[in-house]
Parts: sequence; C-alpha cells; structure tokens
Amino acid sequence: GPAGCGKTYRVLEAFRQSLSRSDPLRPDLFFVVPSMEHTERIISLLVQKGTSGFFHKRVTTLSRLSQSIFMAGDIPVASSLTRAMIVKELLRKTQWEYFAETRSQPGLVSLLLEFLSELKEALIPPELFRERMNALKSFEPAQALKYEALAGLYENYQSELQERHLRDPQDALMLFMRNKKEKKNPPVLFREIWLDGFFDFSNLQLAYIRELSRLAKDVTITLTAPSRSAQQTCFGVVAQTQKKLESLGFQIEKMGSACFRTRNPTLIFLQKNLFSEKSSEKHPDPGEAVVFLDAVGIEGEIELIARQIHKLYRTGRYRYSDFAILFRQIKNYGPLIASIFMRYQIPVEIHERDRLKFSPWIRAVVSLLSLFRDQWKREDLFEFLRSSYVRKLGDCAKKEEWITEFEQRSFEEGISKSREAWIKPWKLTDRKKKEALDFNRKKQQILGPFLDLEEKLEKARTIQEALRIFREAVYKTFGLLEIGEDYTFFVRRDAASAARFEALLHEMERHFLKKGAPQFSFHGFMDHFLGLVDLDLYSLHERDKNRVQIYDVSLARQKEYKVVFIAGLLEKVFPVQIQEDPLLSDWERRLVNGGLADPLGERLPRQQIERLLFYLAITRASEKIFLSYPHLDIEGKESLPSFYLDEVQNLFVKKIKLIK
Repeated sequence: GPAGCGKTYRVLEAFRQSLSRSDPLRPDLFFVVPSMEHTERIISLLVQKGTSGFFHKRVTTLSRLSQSIFMAGDIPVASSLTRAMIVKELLRKTQWEYFAETRSQPGLVSLLLEFLSELKEALIPPELFRERMNALKSFEPAQALKYEALAGLYENYQSELQERHLRDPQDALMLFMRNKKEKKNPPVLFREIWLDGFFDFSNLQLAYIRELSRLAKDVTITLTAPSRSAQQTCFGVVAQTQKKLESLGFQIEKMGSACFRTRNPTLIFLQKNLFSEKSSEKHPDPGEAVVFLDAVGIEGEIELIARQIHKLYRTGRYRYSDFAILFRQIKNYGPLIASIFMRYQIPVEIHERDRLKFSPWIRAVVSLLSLFRDQWKREDLFEFLRSSYVRKLGDCAKKEEWITEFEQRSFEEGISKSREAWIKPWKLTDRKKKEALDFNRKKQQILGPFLDLEEKLEKARTIQEALRIFREAVYKTFGLLEIGEDYTFFVRRDAASAARFEALLHEMERHFLKKGAPQFSFHGFMDHFLGLVDLDLYSLHERDKNRVQIYDVSLARQKEYKVVFIAGLLEKVFPVQIQEDPLLSDWERRLVNGGLADPLGERLPRQQIERLLFYLAITRASEKIFLSYPHLDIEGKESLPSFYLDEVQNLFVKKIKLIK
C-alpha cells in the first residue's frame, strides 16, 4: 500500500502480539529492517507501546539475520579493511596490464571492492564470471585486457580469502547450502518473520528470503506501492520486486489508500498525486503546508533552514526531534550544518558515515607519517606544526609566533624537502651571528622529536614495537589526544576519529602478524597506515535524541516527522544523474546476463529509483514540508533547480509560498 497507510503499524502490532505469546529464550520471531538506523526506531516504538521482555535482538537487519541463520562454521568474516588490503596486495603482486596506470589512483580499491560485492550479491561465482569474461573477449577484443583483469581479480581475491580462512558476508548462504547438502547443519525453524521498509532486493537477498520461507511458518514483507495506477512511473522498481516475490510463492494483500500519517489535506493530496501521469486535478491552495526556500549558495540554504527551525521551535509547538532535514546525499554538507546550527544553538544528529581521511584530527596524524614517507616536504611539516591538535613538541612548548618565523625562513632559504636540508644550520645572512645561532638551536629543538621518532621507527623490527613507539609519539610526545571535555559536535568527532585510529592500529597488527605476511618494515608500516586511512569510514552517535535529525533520504524510510526539509534540490543532485559502471557498461552487462537466472543489474534503469526516493521524502511529513534549493552548487557554480519542484508546483492552482 501507499506511504502512511499503516503497513509498519500493522506488522509491528502483529510482531508485538506474537512476542507476548512467545518464549523469551526461544528466538523464533524476527522483525527485519533495512539498516541498523531503522532497528533503533523500531525498538523505540516497541518500548513506547509498553513492550517488555528480551526482544531487542529480535529486531535486526536482513544481513545480520542471514549471518546468524546461515552459519558458515568457524570461518570468520573478513573486515572491510582486510578486504581492501587484499585487493591492494593483488594489484601490487599480479601486475595486470589493464590496471598499470590506475593501480595507485585514489578510489580504485573502493571501486573494485564495490564491484566484487556486486558480483556476489548477484550470485555470480568466480568460475561463471571467468566464463562470461572469456566470451566477451570475442565480442570486444579491444577490451580483452580489461576482461582478463576483472576475471583474474575475482578469482585471486576469492582464493586469497580461502587461504586466509576468511569469507565475505555474501558467502554465508553458499556455505550454508553446501553444509545443508552434506547434512552438517540441523534445520533452524521459525514461527514468523516480518520484513518492513524495503522496496528492492538483490539476487542474494531474494535467495535469503527463499530459504527463510522454507524455514519459517510465516514470512510477511511490506512494500510501498501507489494508491493510483497513474503513479506507476515512480514505482517501477517496486512492481518488479513484487513480481519476484510472487514468483517465490508470496501472496499479495493490498491495504487501503487512507493516510494515517497526516490529516493535512494538502499533504494527503500531494502524496496521492505526485508524479501522476493522468490526473489533471489540482489542489487550490498549498497554504503553509508546502513552502519553497530559495537561497544563493549552500551556506545560505542551510542558514535559511536553521532560521525556519528556530522560528517554529520558538512557537512552543515543536521539539527539535520533530524536525528532519533530508538530502539525496549529505556528503559535504555535514561540517557546514554542524557549524551553522551551533551558531543558532540548535542540536543536530547527522546520520552519515564520513571518510576518516577528512577528519581534522586524523589529518594531523597523516601529515606526521607523510613527512617521513615523502622526504620531509615543507607542506607536511607545517601542516603538522600548525595543527591545533598538536599541543606540544616533546619537551618544547609550541609557540605559534616562532613556527610562523620558521616557515617564513624556510621559504627564504629555499627549503622545500629533504631531511638533511632541514637539520643543517641555516646561514641567515640578515641576522647577527648570535641570533642565527639561537635560531638554529631552536630549530634543532623543534625538529628533535621528529628526528627521534623517525629513527626509532626505522629501527623497529616488529609491528608491536612500531605501534608502541607510534602511540607514544602521538599521545605523549605531541599531545594529540588532549581532546576537550565539552560535549560539542567537534569534540565528539575528534573522539570518534581517535577511536578509529586505534582500530586501524589493531588491524595493522593483525595484518603483519598473519601467516604469510610481508616482512615488517618502516615504509611498509607507513604505506599500510596511510592506505587504511584513505579507505576507512567513521560515524558519530548521539545520546540525546532531542535533536534535529539529518539523513540521506534512503535512510529516512519508515521514519516520520512533523516538519520535513528536503534540501539540495538541484538538477543532477536530487535527482542524482545515474552513470554507467566504469568497470562494466550496461551493454557488457547485458552480454554477461545472457541466459542467467540471476542477472547482473544494469545501472541506467536505476534512474527511476530517484522518483521513488523523492516520494518517500515527501511522505515523511505530517504537518509541513519545506523544499529548499540554492542557486549555486557546492563548487559555487550556477545550477538549475530540480524539476521535482515543478512537479510539486503543478499540483496546485496558487503559487507555493517562497521564502528567500
């Protein structure tokens, strides 16, 4: 049924009733949602309804449920960092000609990991992929090097996992089915399983559902579908999912079209008519329920949103948690939101995993190791010295005035890199002899901790010794862990970065201690750490939930708020312009898919999902919707407003209120 018709309420109530009749120690009931973000909300709703007992672990994600049910014996799952290092090592060792010019390019490892995951989600094993790549060589001989490299990468990656006695999460079902055939696994039976908040499933997820249906008495899946056939253009992917589920034996039960999320007639009309192809009906007046926000740039856009939230909050009718800001992709908005909302004293929670390499705290650590790896470049030295996180320099106090003079003198002396150039006495011909001696003495004192650290790390013979030296330098010699006590966004971000720093060090220790690992070296240590930082992600979690909630729209499914802001409504931003896969085009995918029961998905057809995501964003609000757009994009370039704004305006007779 359509958004707001009570699907989640109905299945959640069924789950709650079954829990009340269930043995708390018998895990035969599960409520499954798309992500861990959604589990928190479902658990919160159950608690609010007075649900008692040990039910928290029964609210889970499909991947977690699958991992627990389709047990793969004692074979552990490879971490994301381990997977990345395997691909990096394969690129270094195998020397595929196709990757010769790109193997060191930022982002290549992530791209290849996504591709490998996609192949496994599509249920395409290495041997089948090799067969299809060999066939493609005859169709497109000019791309033979690419097809050989992709097939070789997949084969070698899977072999490397097996040699390390590891597996990917996607391998669980294959191992389960093999063990089932050999009768190694006793069957696990369930009474009921509910899946809520999904609109699409990969081939692997459908295989999970097929097997779960055999193990459970009842499986119920909700799908958001239009109340009117004229809205099918934005629900094509849902219709395809429905057909796939029907082929597995699921029966369709349609719910009514009544909307329980909102009583506002304007929002109900908007929900029922958005993207409708045939309806010529128009609502007379959007009133205050739908508002456009027009800003010059993205900073102005965020400030305009903050002012509207501040104004509505002061009426006393809203808590901060009644507001949500939805983006198609948060990306670079995060730090901007934090600083602007802090200025307005509005608490926010940003539900976004950010790249660790963009963390200011970790950048200081990176500049320290980059200094040694890249021959003492001036940029690395002064990025570290000027970092506000560097509290001290060994036994020397850090004085900004002297660092400024030091940097200025380095330009005058023409020092851009080289350890020897930094440590030798500088002539300083414009200074008196005593002043020159004092400057060089001070320079040696400042550089002393760096020289000492580099020497110790070069002499280290084991990963444990190197990690001890490195930790001592970061935490004690340079005082980087002296994080403030105020509970601000920036303090929480730094604490999360420091926690990820420790996780990376543990990952490095496992890497260098594993069987068959390369011999430890200082350069290997630096390359490994900097490579992990480039790949890693981190996120923040708030204790106080009375905050404005900020999401990528894909995470906002199942959620509802009184006031919703949909931001960044620019062409090619929302909707995103879907591009073909740089590794395997849609044409090549069609050739690969010939005769396959479980085809590899094409990219361009995913464009229709953009309309569905906008529909889902619109239907999260119960009282007000603000649609905002800047005239300048993140790069400061002139941009066109999203045509979704025209789709909304065309549903009303009167002009929608515009705030600039």
